[in-house]
Amino acid sequence: QNVYWLEDPIDYRDVQGYSQLVNATDIAITHGEYNYGFEPFGPIADHRAADIFMIDAHHVGGIDAWKRAADIATSAFRPFVTHLSPEIAVHLAAGINGVKTVEFMPWSFNLWEKPMDINAEGELIVPQEPGLGVTLNEDLVKSNQMDV
Repeated sequence: QNVYWLEDPIDYRDVQGYSQLVNATDIAITHGEYNYGFEPFGPIADHRAADIFMIDAHHVGGIDAWKRAADIATSAFRPFVTHLSPEIAVHLAAGINGVKTVEFMPWSFNLWEKPMDINAEGELIVPQEPGLGVTLNEDLVKSNQMDV
């Protein structure tokens, strides 16, 4: 078995189903990618409906809500991972314990004038520039504009 985790395998609203799945398999189950707001993470914690929480900063409502969801995971003694938006997530991960990994898609690096740096171990380097440390690639935006 070479599966590290199974990501959101059933309907995200089925907390009981997740709880049953977590108890029925040795494969780590992530849950949370599709949750809107931080509030759904409470029942996930209460019902032990995830081995690993997956928190999307956009879906939960921004940085403060992401931190609240992360606090819920931490209080449930569960690790958590970020979902997409590495330009935001790398900063969040650097500032809190419990983050298992920062999800990133290499194709998204074209969105920025300077791609995010990755070290030899495959870890994202936290940008040191102001703000999120990335600048939108305006040429890419212009080349993908269309009239509507």
